[in-house]
Amino acid sequence: MSIQTNHRTAESVSPKHPDKLCDQISDAILDAHLAVDPNARVAVDVAGGHGTVFVTGLSAVTSFQNAPHDELRNVVEVWLDEQDIAQVSSGVELFINPAGDWQVGGFEADAGLTGRKLAVDNYGPRIPLGGGAFSGKDPSKVDRSAAYIARKIAIDYLHKRDASEVFVRLAYAIGHDQALEATVIVDGAQELIEGYDLTPNGIIETLELKRPIYEQTARYGHFGHNYAWESID
Repeated sequence: MSIQTNHRTAESVSPKHPDKLCDQISDAILDAHLAVDPNARVAVDVAGGHGTVFVTGLSAVTSFQNAPHDELRNVVEVWLDEQDIAQVSSGVELFINPAGDWQVGGFEADAGLTGRKLAVDNYGPRIPLGGGAFSGKDPSKVDRSAAYIARKIAIDYLHKRDASEVFVRLAYAIGHDQALEATVIVDGAQELIEGYDLTPNGIIETLELKRPIYEQTARYGHFGHNYAWESID
């Protein structure tokens, strides 16, 4: 049974949050490998804190919120005014960095670890996600590449169906290149996804993922920016 609520909560962090710094280091290492060998196989984890950074993983070659309080509040209020919510006009209380502006970020402020900001990297807490981290993983790992093609498919269906809401579900098993599930839900109606090569190699080719493009994705989320998986066919 679902419970309706008027409360909306979501975590948001800046690129200087220690977890996001670890994501960026992981993806910078991935980019360095891909710049030399587009077929590199990489899986890198980074942990850091108080002047020390640890890098672990394998490779094979063939928030703290820095936005000023008033600026951040203004952005939130503008967004709120655009929403079709009955309580917008009255009774809405906003909590935006209630402890004040953050002046110190990075590893001086806290410890960080790659992959600890999954909701931030994806769509926030209201949309289901696969559970696997993105950063530090080359595109042969469907934790990353399948999430990107799912975004591409959702955008395509949203526009070609003139839909209000689209969900995409993809599922894989290691050792089997075909998606075990490929479902799109368009305004509540479920159907099979057709017309896309959903194998890892097919996704990589479609989105041109063998390029050193990943460090930038580890800053402000992987979706909603000018990436190949945001384009409209």
